[in-house]
Order: sequence, then structure tokens, then C-alpha cells
Amino acid sequence: MPTTVIHATNRRDLPASDFCRRTNNGLLTNPSWPSRLQPERGRSASTRRQHSVTSTHSPNWHIACTEADAAKSAPLKKETIMQIDVPYGITRRFAKIDLAAARERVMAALALEGFGVLTEIDVQKTFEKKLGVQIDPYIILGACNPKLAHAAIGIEPGIGLLLPCNIVLTKDGDDVVVSAASPKALFSAAGAGPGLSTLADEAEARIARAMAKA
Repeated sequence: MPTTVIHATNRRDLPASDFCRRTNNGLLTNPSWPSRLQPERGRSASTRRQHSVTSTHSPNWHIACTEADAAKSAPLKKETIMQIDVPYGITRRFAKIDLAAARERVMAALALEGFGVLTEIDVQKTFEKKLGVQIDPYIILGACNPKLAHAAIGIEPGIGLLLPCNIVLTKDGDDVVVSAASPKALFSAAGAGPGLSTLADEAEARIARAMAKA
């Protein structure tokens, strides 16, 4: 039986990416369906390469998707996160705890030291959505002590570029590792004067106490 070739890019009534996803959903990850790379007729392989997959459900159909569309149907890649116990951070490990519980403990301890959380970024979800990759849970909290921040901006208006204080929470096996940016390290890198250095010392002491109490 002759093979019928359907090129997704030739469909006028459906975007190429949608056609490939709907027609070829899961095809590239199914080991029972062979795949190979072939150039489209009339164009060089360097100009346009295509994934060609023959479906066992429809043996007389030969579905062709561009590499960009095929990538959208591919499984997410898994990446690892580096250790975050760094010289410019105040780091603590919470043994055998889930990330949500560690987050609550850290936020409660920060509140006792006058810090509130202004921002929260879920890096894991962002990378999965924007890059199609998977990493371990990775949260960035932006913590701020209003009194210290107000005093610092009064001395050096540009210090806001280093605010708020970022705190990272990530999973490491059954544990959660938490690391807060060191105010002393940040302000020192910015060439802070004596007034800012005193505020940085206080901020660091408060964050260190919070990390120890959490």
C-alpha cells in the first residue's frame, strides 16, 4: 500500500505546532514507533531537517514534524541544581522535612526578627514552563526588614539595587537546604561606607538568628 505523506507545515487550517501535537502526540517517545531524520525534498538537510515517524495505528500515514514542533512533544529534561552552601550565604540544612514545612518555619523565624517576605519565585515551575526542563524544587523568597531598609536607603539611595534579601529553599534528597544572602557580603561588594556597614552587620545578625531559630 502506498504511503501518504502529510506535512504539518502544509496545513492551512491548523498551525503547524498544533497539528503535530494533536496528530503526533507522544509518538516520539514511544519505542514501538521507529523514527529517523530526513531532509524535505527540494531543500538541503541543513536548511530543514524533519523527524519522520510511522504510526502503527495508521500504517499508511507518514507524519512529518519539524524539529521545533517535535521538541514540544518530547519529554521534559531533568537537570540538577548545584549546592548552595556558598561564602556569600548563611546556610542551614533541615533534615527529613518537606519544602512547605521548611518555608513556614523560615518565614515565622524571619518575622520574629522584623522581616517580611515581599516576593516569592517558584524557579522549578518557571523553568518547566519557559524552558521545558525539570529541576528539584527551588524557591526564592525576597525578605525585607522595613526599618533597616529605610535607614539604608536614607544613607545610600542606590542600595535598593541590593534589596530585598534573597533566601533560597531547595530540596536535597529528604532534606531541605535554606540559604540567605549575606547582607555583609552584598554591601561589601558594593563598597558600602561606615553607615551602611553598621546596618549590614545588624541585618546579618538578625538573619543568622532567624536561620538558627527556624
